[in-house]
Amino acid sequence: TTLNHIKYVMPSGDSGVIQTLRDVVYIVRVEGNCVHYLTRDGTVGLTYIDTTEFDFKRAVNERRNDEIFRILRDSKLKGQAIIGYLQQKGFPEIAVHFAADDKTKFQLALECGDLDKASELAQKMNDKASYEKLAAVALQHGNLRIVDAAYVHIKDTDRLSFLACITGNTDKLHRIQSIVTQKGDLMRRFNVALTCGDAEDRARVLLES
Repeated sequence: TTLNHIKYVMPSGDSGVIQTLRDVVYIVRVEGNCVHYLTRDGTVGLTYIDTTEFDFKRAVNERRNDEIFRILRDSKLKGQAIIGYLQQKGFPEIAVHFAADDKTKFQLALECGDLDKASELAQKMNDKASYEKLAAVALQHGNLRIVDAAYVHIKDTDRLSFLACITGNTDKLHRIQSIVTQKGDLMRRFNVALTCGDAEDRARVLLES
């Protein structure tokens, strides 16, 4: 205890305030959520404390996933601080279930390698930056299906043609070539023709430009 608070400290270094005090007390015994104490004038007292926060942190540090889920499901522990704690301790796969906003969920899904979840969230947010992040992480994981889908969503024909080239997908290369030709984008058409090894189309682009 301090002059104003009952606090906790854990072997992991975590600490926090459990309860605010009106008077100075001296703890004699702690049993479950019961705290027995003496006041300055020698009066014996008993108070009940909420142990949820340090029970949660103990479960996290002991890596007891079932207990973490149970506490988060049954308690009022919510918010960015709890999400941040789980993330800091290496539990993004648990934090993602309790994050409130899609942007935080998306970042946590990427961190724990849940690419299907991240892909689903990217579709909901539907912005270029999210798809670019998704493609970059999916590429690191070797998930070319999601990489391809992300590039398709943001219409990144340069990266799509490069991806098709390194994976030997000539059919996709020719489809991309048709798309950029229809759009009249001569620079991208030339680059795709170069990737495809299509000398005739390169010559046509140079003549048209």
